[in-house]
Amino acid sequence: MASTKLNKPTPQLVLDLINNANTATLSTPLTFSDVGFDMPVAHTADGQGRNTTVRVYALANTYYEGEAQIDYRRLSLSDVISGDLFLVRILGMTKIADVISAINAKYMLQLGSNDYVDATLPTFTGTPGEVKVFTLTAAAGSYAFIGSVSLSLKIPLISLPGILSTKSMTGLTM
Repeated sequence: MASTKLNKPTPQLVLDLINNANTATLSTPLTFSDVGFDMPVAHTADGQGRNTTVRVYALANTYYEGEAQIDYRRLSLSDVISGDLFLVRILGMTKIADVISAINAKYMLQLGSNDYVDATLPTFTGTPGEVKVFTLTAAAGSYAFIGSVSLSLKIPLISLPGILSTKSMTGLTM
C-alpha cells in the first residue's frame, strides 16, 4: 500500500523533492507561482535509481531566472498498487477514469488524468462475485509514476449478517 507521502498531485511530489533536496540554498520553498516543469522524460536508471529528467524553469515576473534540469526516480505503479479493487456499483462504469477515485482512496494517491492512460474497462454482467482484470498504465507525462499494473476489479458479495443488524422483529400486525 502506498505511503501517505504520495497523497498529493504528482507535480507537487516533484516540487517537494526539489525543495527538500535544496533546503540549504533556498531561502523559501519554491511554489508553482515561481517555477514550471516541462514534461518528464524517461531514461535508463543511473546507479542511484534515477530514471527521469525534467526541466524546471523560472516563471516570468518572479524572483527567479533561468532553468535547471533535475533527475529523480519515478515509481513503478506495480510497486505502489497491488491487489483487488472492490466496487459495489460497477455497472455503467466503462473507463478507467470511472474507477480512479476508488484507486486513489484505496492506495492513498492523487492520480490525476495526466498520470494514467484512460482505457476501456472490461464489461461486467452484474453477476454477484464477478471478477475482471484490467491494466492501469502510467501516462508518459506522469511526474511520479511509470509502468503498469494489473488489478482485479470485483463486485463483492454483501454479507447479510453485516447489513441485517436487527434480527429480532416484533412480528406482523393487522
